[in-house]
Amino acid sequence: MALDKVLNSNFLKSIRDFWYEHLPGDEDLVVPGQVAHKRWYAGGAEFDKACFGFCQHRQLMDLRTQFEPALEAINASGVDGAELLRLVQPTEPCDWLSLILLLDQIPRNCYRGPASRVVFTVFDPLALAVAKAAVAAGVPHTAPEIRWQFAFRTWFYLPFEHTEDAAMHDECRRQYEGLARDVESLLAEKEEPKDADAYRRRAWQVVQGNEEAARALVRAQLDFAERHEAIIKQFGRYPHRNEPLGRETTAKEKEFLESGGDTFQSK
Repeated sequence: MALDKVLNSNFLKSIRDFWYEHLPGDEDLVVPGQVAHKRWYAGGAEFDKACFGFCQHRQLMDLRTQFEPALEAINASGVDGAELLRLVQPTEPCDWLSLILLLDQIPRNCYRGPASRVVFTVFDPLALAVAKAAVAAGVPHTAPEIRWQFAFRTWFYLPFEHTEDAAMHDECRRQYEGLARDVESLLAEKEEPKDADAYRRRAWQVVQGNEEAARALVRAQLDFAERHEAIIKQFGRYPHRNEPLGRETTAKEKEFLESGGDTFQSK
C-alpha cells in the first residue's frame, strides 16, 4: 500500500471530520469544553473501536473510517519522520494537524495493553518528528486557523509530552507558554480587533465571553505537561510503559505505580 496514495488530502480531512464531529459549535474549536475532552481523553471502548475503523458516522452510516489500515501501512513501511513528510508533503496547516492526530492520538486508541509497544516505538517517534517540523515551519503559531483555534493548536504539542526525551519537555512547556500568552493577549483587548483576521476575531469573541473557561484550558494544558515532565525528571522514562516495552521495573517505579502514580489512562 503506497503511503502517498493512502495519506492523501481527502483521507487527512476525514481524520479531522472524525476527531471533531462531536463538537456542538465553532466556539468549541476555540475553547473546547467538557464534551470535547471527555470523548478525546475518556472515550472508552467505544472511541477505541471508532479509531480502529468501525465507527459508523451519523451522516455517513454506510462508510467506515480507515485509520487502522493506514496505521498498519505506516508501520509496515518502516519510514522515519523525514521520509513520511517527503511522501505526504503536507502544505495546508490543517493537514499537518491531521497527520499529528493520526500518528500521536489514534494509535493510543487502537493499540492497548501489550500491543501498545508499537505506539511507543513506531508512532510516537513519527509524531514527534512531524510536530517538530510543524513547529519549525511555524504552523501552530503563525497559521491563523491553527493559532486561534485552540482545539486544533494543542494537539501539536502532545508529541513533545509523550517522548521520554527530557529536552523535548522543555520545548513542550515553551510552546504552551506561547499559547498562554496568546490567550492573555485576547483577554487584554477590551474592544473587538477590527484589523485582525477572522480567526483571531472569533477567538477574541469566544475568549472574552468565556474568560474562566479559557484560563482553565491553559491551566489544564500546562498542568498536564508538568505532570508528564515530572515523571521524566524522576525516572527518565514512563514506568507504565515498561511492561509493553519489555523493560524491567525498578523498585521505585513499582512503588510509584502501586501508589497511584500517573499512567494517563494507559491500559
